[in-house]
Amino acid sequence: ASHPSFIPNMEDFFLNRVDKNPIEKFNILSSKLSKQITKKIKDEKKTYMKAQKRYQRWEENLEKNNNSENIDFSPQEEFKDVLQAISHSKQEFSKKKKLSKVSKALHNY
Repeated sequence: ASHPSFIPNMEDFFLNRVDKNPIEKFNILSSKLSKQITKKIKDEKKTYMKAQKRYQRWEENLEKNNNSENIDFSPQEEFKDVLQAISHSKQEFSKKKKLSKVSKALHNY
Protein backbone atom coordinates (compact mmCIF):
# COMPACT_ATOMS: atom_id res chain seq x y z
CA ALA A 1 0.00 0.00 0.00
CA SER A 2 1.37 3.39 -0.93
CA HIS A 3 1.14 6.62 1.03
CA PRO A 4 -2.29 8.28 0.52
CA SER A 5 -0.75 11.43 -0.96
CA PHE A 6 1.60 9.54 -3.29
CA ILE A 7 -0.66 9.36 -6.36
CA PRO A 8 -1.87 13.01 -6.20
CA ASN A 9 1.74 14.14 -5.72
CA MET A 10 2.87 12.08 -8.70
CA GLU A 11 0.09 13.47 -10.86
CA ASP A 12 0.99 16.99 -9.73
CA PHE A 13 4.67 16.32 -10.54
CA PHE A 14 3.92 14.87 -13.98
CA LEU A 15 1.30 17.42 -14.99
CA ASN A 16 2.19 20.71 -13.30
CA ARG A 17 5.74 20.82 -11.95
CA VAL A 18 9.10 21.14 -13.65
CA ASP A 19 9.47 22.34 -17.20
CA LYS A 20 9.75 18.92 -18.83
CA ASN A 21 7.29 16.72 -20.64
CA PRO A 22 5.86 13.67 -18.81
CA ILE A 23 8.11 11.20 -20.70
CA GLU A 24 11.27 13.12 -19.71
CA LYS A 25 10.04 13.17 -16.10
CA PHE A 26 9.32 9.45 -16.20
CA ASN A 27 12.82 8.78 -17.55
CA ILE A 28 14.35 10.86 -14.74
CA LEU A 29 12.40 8.91 -12.11
CA SER A 30 13.12 5.52 -13.67
CA SER A 31 16.85 6.23 -13.89
CA LYS A 32 16.88 7.25 -10.21
CA LEU A 33 15.04 4.05 -9.29
CA SER A 34 17.42 2.03 -11.44
CA LYS A 35 20.47 3.54 -9.70
CA GLN A 36 19.00 2.86 -6.25
CA ILE A 37 18.24 -0.76 -7.09
CA THR A 38 21.73 -1.24 -8.57
CA LYS A 39 23.31 0.23 -5.41
CA LYS A 40 21.21 -2.08 -3.22
CA ILE A 41 22.30 -5.10 -5.25
CA LYS A 42 25.99 -4.11 -4.92
CA ASP A 43 25.64 -3.63 -1.15
CA GLU A 44 23.93 -7.01 -0.79
CA LYS A 45 26.65 -8.68 -2.85
CA LYS A 46 29.33 -7.12 -0.59
CA THR A 47 27.56 -8.44 2.52
CA TYR A 48 27.30 -11.88 0.94
CA MET A 49 30.97 -11.97 -0.10
CA LYS A 50 32.10 -10.84 3.39
CA ALA A 51 30.06 -13.58 5.05
CA GLN A 52 31.44 -16.16 2.64
CA LYS A 53 35.05 -15.08 3.27
CA ARG A 54 34.49 -15.15 7.03
CA TYR A 55 33.15 -18.69 6.76
CA GLN A 56 36.04 -19.86 4.57
CA ARG A 57 38.62 -18.39 6.98
CA TRP A 58 36.84 -20.05 9.88
CA GLU A 59 36.89 -23.43 8.13
CA GLU A 60 40.59 -23.06 7.31
CA ASN A 61 41.40 -22.29 10.95
CA LEU A 62 39.31 -25.25 12.02
CA GLU A 63 41.33 -27.60 9.80
CA LYS A 64 44.64 -26.19 11.11
CA ASN A 65 43.60 -26.52 14.76
CA ASN A 66 42.11 -29.99 14.46
CA ASN A 67 44.77 -31.74 12.41
CA SER A 68 46.25 -33.57 15.39
CA GLU A 69 43.02 -34.47 17.18
CA ASN A 70 40.23 -36.36 15.53
CA ILE A 71 37.28 -34.33 16.69
CA ASP A 72 33.97 -35.24 15.14
CA PHE A 73 31.58 -32.34 14.82
CA SER A 74 29.96 -30.52 11.97
CA PRO A 75 31.01 -26.94 11.17
CA GLN A 76 27.37 -26.29 10.30
CA GLU A 77 26.41 -26.42 13.99
CA GLU A 78 29.28 -24.20 15.10
CA PHE A 79 28.75 -21.60 12.43
CA LYS A 80 24.98 -21.70 12.02
CA ASP A 81 24.54 -17.90 12.18
CA VAL A 82 26.97 -17.29 9.31
CA LEU A 83 25.41 -20.05 7.23
CA GLN A 84 22.00 -18.50 7.82
CA ALA A 85 23.35 -15.06 6.88
CA ILE A 86 24.79 -16.52 3.69
CA SER A 87 21.57 -18.26 2.67
CA HIS A 88 19.56 -15.14 3.55
CA SER A 89 21.95 -13.07 1.41
CA LYS A 90 21.54 -15.52 -1.47
CA GLN A 91 17.76 -15.16 -1.28
CA GLU A 92 17.99 -11.37 -1.08
CA PHE A 93 20.45 -11.34 -3.97
CA SER A 94 18.12 -13.34 -6.21
CA LYS A 95 15.24 -10.99 -5.31
CA LYS A 96 17.42 -7.98 -6.14
CA LYS A 97 18.47 -9.61 -9.41
CA LYS A 98 14.80 -9.74 -10.44
CA LEU A 99 14.38 -6.10 -9.41
CA SER A 100 17.47 -5.23 -11.41
CA LYS A 101 15.87 -6.64 -14.56
CA VAL A 102 12.83 -4.45 -13.89
CA SER A 103 15.02 -1.41 -13.33
CA LYS A 104 16.95 -2.05 -16.57
CA ALA A 105 13.65 -2.33 -18.42
CA LEU A 106 12.55 0.98 -16.89
CA HIS A 107 15.92 2.55 -17.63
CA ASN A 108 15.79 1.54 -21.30
CA TYR A 109 12.17 2.65 -21.69
